[in-house]
Amino acid sequence: MIGFINRPKEAAPHTIANIEATGVYTMNHIQASFIAQAHQTSAKYAAKESEFEKTGLVIEWKDSIKVPFVVESNIKYSMELVEIIPIQHNGSFFVIGRVKDVFVDETLIDTDGFLHIEKAGGVTSLGIDGYFGTNLLARYRYAKPNTLTEKIN
Repeated sequence: MIGFINRPKEAAPHTIANIEATGVYTMNHIQASFIAQAHQTSAKYAAKESEFEKTGLVIEWKDSIKVPFVVESNIKYSMELVEIIPIQHNGSFFVIGRVKDVFVDETLIDTDGFLHIEKAGGVTSLGIDGYFGTNLLARYRYAKPNTLTEKIN
């Protein structure tokens, strides 16, 4: 499962409404090559306006999935809504979803199944306006009590 915080309905009225109406949504990793366009999707567009058309991102449809993906994204998930939890403190929402499908370039996956987000050019964000590159610092074996932590690679 993956959770994310969504802004209050006044700031992003259509995101929660669309997820509630369909029960499904997609998550598309942002790469450095389209940060500005991805950031622009957070603008408060009218209900009938397409974020794809407004930002120049390209829609990608997949068989039997009724919500669109971002073609520019190298890592994408189709999600099924589990729960939306209102956060009373500031009017935002914690959205929890179950991963149904993962679409990723196979060259980004290690033989042990580890997904190299940094090889995909993935970025991370801080707040609503900061974007940072990613790089793998280290991998460790599963931690167990009374066992020294062992580094992988």
